[in-house]
Amino acid sequence: MNKMIQKQIDALEREFKKPYPDEIKQIFELKDSKQIQIKEVRFSFPKDPLEMSEAGFEFEYKQNDDSTHQIRKCKWYETLEEELLKRGIQVVSLKQEALRCGYHLRSNLKTSDILYGKSLTNITLRDFIEERFGDLPPIKNIVEQIKHFQADENPNSSDCQNYIKSCINGLGNSLVWQLKYNNNEAFQILVGAVTYLLDQRYSISISKAFFENR
Repeated sequence: MNKMIQKQIDALEREFKKPYPDEIKQIFELKDSKQIQIKEVRFSFPKDPLEMSEAGFEFEYKQNDDSTHQIRKCKWYETLEEELLKRGIQVVSLKQEALRCGYHLRSNLKTSDILYGKSLTNITLRDFIEERFGDLPPIKNIVEQIKHFQADENPNSSDCQNYIKSCINGLGNSLVWQLKYNNNEAFQILVGAVTYLLDQRYSISISKAFFENR
């Protein structure tokens, strides 16, 4: 691995290891000591494709001796995502879960962009998604809007494909084993996550927002 790539990977790892805020850690500590109940966790994201705000979580909780609900908001952190998975904490709906998981996949692909290049990652991702999910209408509709390029012979093609496959299969496993969704729910979420990923990765919605009236 050349020095430039290693430098980018190191910077990305530092970004992924950033601790989430102490006030959210305190919520988990209070929950563990049974002083509060977490009622809902919501995933928030920009609804307008032209909006540049960050994704995040909203925790709604209450103290055991108080009926008043309190809310804490926090932007998305890799370390917070890992904590929620470890604790098996779901968000409020399957739709939000799909968006949360799609955002996580989108973040994970930054590693592939650095290691294998964005062009190879895009080609490999499109081909893998088409092969595995291409018969499903919401994904087929997006895949058909993405230009198909044949990848040049590249010694990293197999590694790139394995990385993408590992990310998506790993997410499917986490939905079942960590978040405790049944197989049908997990598949719905995974399809929604992949749909969101493709839409964001290939700028489908933002292109429509710019050009739909032109």
